[in-house]
Amino acid sequence: MISAVDSVVGNVSDTLKSTGLWESTLLIFTSDNGGPSAKSVSGHSANNYPLRGGKHTAWEGGHRVIAFVTGGVIPASMRGKKLEGFIHGADWYATIAVSYTHLT
Repeated sequence: MISAVDSVVGNVSDTLKSTGLWESTLLIFTSDNGGPSAKSVSGHSANNYPLRGGKHTAWEGGHRVIAFVTGGVIPASMRGKKLEGFIHGADWYATIAVSYTHLT
């Protein structure tokens, strides 16, 4: 599944670049929750190690996920950096809106 996602994100990025849209793009990729720690309806479960718990739990394994932000609008000084901070899914809009007002 990860290989398929990687391929699709690569295709989207390549298309944005080849059509000249990359420089005005902000691409945010994130998950909504951790994987299921118990077998789901499909019969599969996830390993959220080293975090405890998973989807539908109050532990970090159910809430902490990885995300990345890319695109031509990212300042050169921030490209390739890894930030260890936290953001809630509801914070994306406010973060982008405030950042945009500083750029314009």
